[in-house]
Amino acid sequence: MRLVKHSILASALTIALAGCVGMEKDMAAEMTPTGSAFNQALYAEYLGRSQVEFAEGDYANSDMFALKAQWAAADAYV
Repeated sequence: MRLVKHSILASALTIALAGCVGMEKDMAAEMTPTGSAFNQALYAEYLGRSQVEFAEGDYANSDMFALKAQWAAADAYV
């Protein structure tokens, strides 16, 4: 009985955490880039790469590139 409980709990946590992955892409796509032409182009390229990674099912890399796109859009990328 205890094993069943732990298995159900582990499954529920896995499903809950999986729902959080890949969400940065949508947030980045809603941003309007500011700053230099370089940062605006950087934003567009990072966002495009994020979308490719998401389509391939690589949600961790999709989030990484989406975060970089957000930094570029906010002119905070150094």
